[in-house]
Amino acid sequence: MQHELVSGPWVHEDGYLAVRETPGLGVQVREDTVQKYLFG
Repeated sequence: MQHELVSGPWVHEDGYLAVRETPGLGVQVREDTVQKYLFG
């Protein structure tokens, strides 16, 4: 689901996550996908 939820999902390399230079977690949440799964 991470490929649908964020742009530029994390990349696994030899059992590790690649470190990114961008701030925070290094991904952008796709709000359109969040809205798609929102309930309540």
